[in-house]
Amino acid sequence: MDISMVFNSLDKSKRRNLIALAITKLIHGFGTG
Repeated sequence: MDISMVFNSLDKSKRRNLIALAITKLIHGFGTG
């Protein structure tokens, strides 16, 4: 399945939470790495 399609199917609040989670994981990944 296409990621963008899944993204568009989510509502805005869930999409915002997903982005925040991804950014947090990214930052923690760089911090521990």
